[in-house]
Order: sequence, then structure tokens, then C-alpha cells
Amino acid sequence: MSIASTHRPPVGRAHRVERRNRRRVARSAVHGLVSLAAWSVLFLALGWLVAAGFYGLLATG
Repeated sequence: MSIASTHRPPVGRAHRVERRNRRRVARSAVHGLVSLAAWSVLFLALGWLVAAGFYGLLATG
């Protein structure tokens, strides 16, 4: 009599756990940080332009 927990269906390639090496993980982390920094700079620049526009409207009006 076999134990049910020891019988497993064959695991195909789709269910294999992906093993990422350290270089890929580090590159992914750096890419995320660079992306976050770029978006932050973009939104700061846009906010500065909007603030400068409002200041220009208030100063001339």
C-alpha cells in the first residue's frame, strides 16, 4: 500500500521554479532604482514648470 503524499504527478517545464542568479537579481534591482529615479526627476521637472507658470501668471496679473 503506497502513501498518497509520496505520489506526485510529473512536473513539467512550466512548473519548474526559476532560479535567478545573483547578477540578474542585482541588475533587476538597479534597473528598478534607475527607473524610479528617472520618474522622480520627470515629475519634479513637470511640477517645477507648473509652479513657474502659476508664478508667472500671478506676477504679471
